[in-house]
Formats: sequence, structure tokens, C-alpha cells
Amino acid sequence: MIVTVREDSDPEPVFLQEQVVTVPDPEGALDVIGQALVEAEKRVGRLAGVGLSIGGHISDDGRRVVVAPGLLQPGYDWTDVPVADLLTEASGLPAVAENDVNCMCAYEQQVGVAAGVDDVVVVYLAPDVQGLGCAIVAQGQLVRGATGGAGEFGHIVVQPEGPLCRCGNRGCLEAMLAVTNFDRDMNWGGVSRSRGFADAAALLDGPHGDRAARVFRRSGRYLGQGLATALNLLNPKMIVLGGPAELVGNGDGSGPRCSELFMTGVREAMQTNSFSSMARDCAVVVDRLDLPMAAAGAAILLQRAVHEERVPARSA
Repeated sequence: MIVTVREDSDPEPVFLQEQVVTVPDPEGALDVIGQALVEAEKRVGRLAGVGLSIGGHISDDGRRVVVAPGLLQPGYDWTDVPVADLLTEASGLPAVAENDVNCMCAYEQQVGVAAGVDDVVVVYLAPDVQGLGCAIVAQGQLVRGATGGAGEFGHIVVQPEGPLCRCGNRGCLEAMLAVTNFDRDMNWGGVSRSRGFADAAALLDGPHGDRAARVFRRSGRYLGQGLATALNLLNPKMIVLGGPAELVGNGDGSGPRCSELFMTGVREAMQTNSFSSMARDCAVVVDRLDLPMAAAGAAILLQRAVHEERVPARSA
């Protein structure tokens, strides 16, 4: 859980709190959030409202978690949870929820690398690629879709009958890029060569270096194939990409050799699979997308929702 506070007059957020909490059920999570709001008001004064960044399918009106696969555990159900209404009822504060990558996108568009760009796609590879999210802005508007589910980029099937994805399908882009599939490619034949991206990167200069290089580049091609689909459908001016440094680099133009191999594969597949000049017309920018950015973006979206009167302003 990460807590940020943002003033109307200040584009940059103030980070108040970051902690790991084990609350897999919605009720427990809301209790923890409520306690954090009390502490925030003690430190910074009266709050105008609360924006929630949650990984998963959030309803178009920002009121419900339709389903959050990353939060599903045996015995706990994060399906059809009216999270914003429950939080407002408990705290008295206006509340809105949004998908975490949509929140990152809001930050990037207001104060980040995509400021002033009206057609942009933001793609976030979570640690070990245990999640792969996407946000879409077309002609200056965040695209949520009919029910809030737009941007499930990680669940584009790129290899039918491929590895099982946590969504239940096979061959989803998320499953193809996940560290478990990466290790499977590295360790086939019963030989234990690596466990994770960093281990594989360390092998590049050894006897298994050729294999490691092929696997990093092949993984990049999987992502590039998915990005080419986004290019052909949306024709964005910019793609903002963030994730593990071993895959996409450090976000400042630098990165280990393995990230150069991965990004070479990305660009190869984008060029090969995109139509016309779509790839040439789109800038691919690597940035340090992370959960603090998502928390800051949630505050931005809350402010927008109040301004557009989609949620009520806090009464005096």
C-alpha cells in the first residue's frame, strides 16, 4: 500500500507512506486504507477525497472492482466489489477507483514523459512479469471501453496452446513473458541454468551465453508482437514502456546488455508485424513506471472526477 497526497496547485505528489500489508479480503483492505486516511489527515490536514489504484478490471464509473486477478486467493473474492462506495461510507470522503496502469498513464500525461501527447499507450511489466497492464489515450481521452475493461494487453493470445495464464487461457502475452516461461526456455532438457532474469543475464558471458541471448531476444519479440497489434489498432504517437531493468532497461537510456537484447527483439517484431509506417511514426520511450507513480496518478484522477462532478466534492 502506497499513500500519496497531492495539492491542486502542485503537480508533484507528496509521498506519505509505503508498506507491505497482508489483507487479501476487501474488508481488511478497506480497514487498512481507512486507517491510512486518518493518519494522512493528521499530517497534512483535511483531505478532499481519495483515489484508489488497483490492479484489475475496474468499472467504467470508477465505483467497482469487477475482478482483480492479482488479488484473488483461495477463500477471498475480489469480484464485483463496490470498493469506492464502501470507502466513502466508511470515511465520508468522495472516492474513485481506477486500474493501476490507467493511473500511471494519468501521471505520465500530466507531469511525465507523455505530457502534451494526445495518442499514447502505456505498457507496464510488473516484477517477474506477474502482470502486464496497458493504458490507452486516444485523442486526449483515456479509453476505458464500454465497461472499463479496455487495455487488457497482457491477455492478447500470441501463442495458442502456449503456457497457462492466470486468467485461465493459454498463450497470453503475459504468460509468454512471465519469468516462469522464461526459465522454462532457459532450463529445458532438465538442466538448471538460471532462476529469473538476473540469473540469465549473468550467464551471457559464459558457456550458456548464446542460449541466454536467444531467450532474451525471443522474449522481446513476444512483446514486440503485442505492441505491433497496438500500433495497428490505435496508431499511437508514443508508447511508454516500463518494467524490470533486465528487460526494458533503466528508463534513462542505460541498461544491462540483456535489456539491449530484449529491446532489439521488441523493435524487430514491431517493425515486422506493424502496418505501413505505424512503427516509424511511434516513439518508444522507456520510463520507470512503478506503483508510487500509480498512487500519484490515482490522486490526479480523483481531482478530475471531482472537477467533472462524477463524484461529489467534499462538503464543508
